[in-house]
Amino acid sequence: MLKTSSATKRVATNLSQRGSLPTSALACLCLAATATLAVTNDASAAGRYTMSPSGDGFVRLDTETGLMSFCRKTDAAWDCQAMQDTSAKMTRELETLRRENAKLKERLASRTTVIPPDDSRPADGKAPDLGVPGLNLPSEQEVDRALGYFNRVFKKFRDSMQDLRDEAARSRSEAEPKPGQPL
Repeated sequence: MLKTSSATKRVATNLSQRGSLPTSALACLCLAATATLAVTNDASAAGRYTMSPSGDGFVRLDTETGLMSFCRKTDAAWDCQAMQDTSAKMTRELETLRRENAKLKERLASRTTVIPPDDSRPADGKAPDLGVPGLNLPSEQEVDRALGYFNRVFKKFRDSMQDLRDEAARSRSEAEPKPGQPL
């Protein structure tokens, strides 16, 4: 048996007593309220599980826990296997990544050092100790020596290229016939 809410009854009674609603309208209002309650009662009476067709079986949703299973008929019985809950797995992984990110940011903040300007170098030309393990900057003399080396290598390469161009020009001029020479 369907129950009509007391609020619906009160509204219908008040409206009918005032004479503001004709009897047919009152009947429609009561019928609509009853139909709404019937749908609500049918939904709660539907049971714990809902089934939806999918491929060669059904997806079963547990309306109380939200867990889903895929069910299919095998031989003479139905077999339901739990589907993976990827949202919980993704949430756990996201939290793990957030924690790791926070730790890395802390480590980076603790290691941040400012390289001093050139005028703060010691008089002996050695690089200052920045307190960062494994970071050994070269001294001014070492930088000058390295730049001198690269400068000499570049000049030798440039001179070699010029020699090749000159040699190619000479061989072209020797290969060309001179005026008055037989071919």
